[in-house]
Amino acid sequence: MVFGLFWGIELLGAIFDYAIIVGVSAWYFTSDRDTRGSFSLFRGFWWAFRYNFGSLAFGSFLLALIWTIRIIFEYVDKKLKKVSENN
Repeated sequence: MVFGLFWGIELLGAIFDYAIIVGVSAWYFTSDRDTRGSFSLFRGFWWAFRYNFGSLAFGSFLLALIWTIRIIFEYVDKKLKKVSENN
């Protein structure tokens, strides 16, 4: 359950970050001296789900896996320190 929570949090963060990156990039590259560029978060979300969802999910999976392993090792470290202090 905790792993799924971490994965979901990372996936949502990755999707929102990607949407902002696409919107800002589209705005920057479509602007010129006379007109402002077009900024569209909808395009970013569409591209995230249509073209890059697998990559975003895989990257989120790796980060969630690292978070879970790190929390397990920190828990074991605290238990070992507690045991060594008692001896």
